[in-house]
Amino acid sequence: MIRLNVDCLDEIFRYFEEDKAVLHSCLLVNRFWCKVSVRILWETPNVTVEVLNTLITCLPDESKEFLYKVGTILTPTPCEKELLIKGKDNHWPLSFIEDFKNLQELEISLSYVSKEDDGYSDFEHFEDLQYFTFPHLKKLNINLPKKVEPIVVKFLENNGENLVEFQSNYKSINRAVSDYCPKLKSLHTTFGEKFSGLLLRNILKKCKKLESIEPFRRGSNLSGKELLKIVAENSPKNFHELNLHNYYEELDAEDLKSFFISWEKRNPLKLLTLIIKNGSSRKNDEKEAIINEYERKGVIKILKM
Repeated sequence: MIRLNVDCLDEIFRYFEEDKAVLHSCLLVNRFWCKVSVRILWETPNVTVEVLNTLITCLPDESKEFLYKVGTILTPTPCEKELLIKGKDNHWPLSFIEDFKNLQELEISLSYVSKEDDGYSDFEHFEDLQYFTFPHLKKLNINLPKKVEPIVVKFLENNGENLVEFQSNYKSINRAVSDYCPKLKSLHTTFGEKFSGLLLRNILKKCKKLESIEPFRRGSNLSGKELLKIVAENSPKNFHELNLHNYYEELDAEDLKSFFISWEKRNPLKLLTLIIKNGSSRKNDEKEAIINEYERKGVIKILKM
């Protein structure tokens, strides 16, 4: 009997990439056919919680410990309240996430190495996200390719109602935040939009429970001086923490003093925690003198990270 080599079988099986039933039948012919067809099936697997449970159960303990340590997987049970998905060049579908009905915290952080100037064109495996609804979701950290942003906006529309914490690498997600996340308490974002100042004002006015904000400087169209002015004039009454990230470098003593004077006039006055990078700035005696003065007054508290 003539036996086809691996390359020939692979070429034949490729014609059935969209017909999973045929490929599953090939698995049962013999070990050789199984070895070839399983590689094609696992290029775009239909992953469910049950499948992941089975796979993780079969792994040796060292492999399980490694995956948990690097944050690639958590124990995938439908009652799980926290889910972390991290990795590089992952083109697996995310449909299994829908089975986590009680999810309260979700982090999806996937990076990709571009093959073309505009990156990969095939991100269909993320499309399911826009249809998922998690009524108990409180915390969301999502970092995906820019081309997926419309899907993330739709996800926020469906799941932003009860979010209390949101973090994203998108530079134009903030309109969706102001529209769909009214109960937000903590926000980590980049104001990369054309009218960034207006969007920040809208968030501060609409998210009345907001307590903390960390605006990332890289890629932002919002200056440090404008940031302080908007926060001083528009932040809600419970707001008490501002992470200046890399903004501190561009602020001078007058910018800080003007901000502190405005904050001191708030009624009722709430102690404001300013978070700055420890050792990230060259020593500036004038800035430090202003900070020390308003710390003694009980207007601000400086926390160096």
